[in-house]
Amino acid sequence: MLVTGACHGTPLAAAEGAHREGALVIGVSPGMSLAEHTLKYGSPVEHHDVLVFTGSGLMGREVVNIRTSEMVVVAGGHAGTLGELAIAYVEGKIIGVLMGLGGASKIVRQILRTCHNDDGPPVLYDHDPHRLVNRMMTLYRERRRSRTRGLAASLKQAF
Repeated sequence: MLVTGACHGTPLAAAEGAHREGALVIGVSPGMSLAEHTLKYGSPVEHHDVLVFTGSGLMGREVVNIRTSEMVVVAGGHAGTLGELAIAYVEGKIIGVLMGLGGASKIVRQILRTCHNDDGPPVLYDHDPHRLVNRMMTLYRERRRSRTRGLAASLKQAF
């Protein structure tokens, strides 16, 4: 499953690729309706199986986008990507940065160093998109197993 910001550029390219591979693609729209999504924001509908209409504008929809995701990939990007990075970092999401694309990806290390948070979430950097996603998936599975074991132990103590 892929969750994107339902806009042109890298999110649309990711949606197209994921859709072609048979993944469920969910687009988080800044608009309140399909009409607003397409007419006011000029955003695409193709390659999305589901559109979630937030009505919260371009920056507001980022909270929904990131909170519904387990992992976040930064691939190039601009101001919106920086907002998503900040939300993902504060929310403790696994963050993958695809290097070599310029844009926001180019300054992620510097921004996160400035945060001075030793307890921040894992951030993986790679120039190869397949290797980056594989590394992120491995980390995600490890985290999920650890959380499942912790939950099972808590439930066992409770009963």
